[in-house]
Amino acid sequence: DDYVLNPEKPCTSVTPDAASFAKELEGEPIVFKPTFDGFLNTDLDEVLRKNEVEHVVVCGCITSACVMMTTYGAFARGYRVTLVEDACADRSADRQAALLSLYSDYVFRVASSQDLDKVLLPPYCSSQVAS
Repeated sequence: DDYVLNPEKPCTSVTPDAASFAKELEGEPIVFKPTFDGFLNTDLDEVLRKNEVEHVVVCGCITSACVMMTTYGAFARGYRVTLVEDACADRSADRQAALLSLYSDYVFRVASSQDLDKVLLPPYCSSQVAS
């Protein structure tokens, strides 16, 4: 099934080399998150506002956990949010589909990684503001 994780191999920070492909760039801000929500008890909001970010693109391992919590955190702080459907997954295809349809086009917009460039260009990025 598309967008399904293997329950026998959970994606966690203790997985060896889980992020070896995503080395930070020199001078790039790094935000460590202690909870499922990337905004809660972190300086992520401060970093984004300092860099005048208005549109947040979210992806991650488990849609029902960190992905949704961070998505809601961004929305609650007034960011426009796009969730990348093929860059996140959950324990079943049904669960993934239900989560993506729950608040799609209300709290966040759903886009594929192939269509992400279109989402980051107007009119969406200039006319739709989260409130």
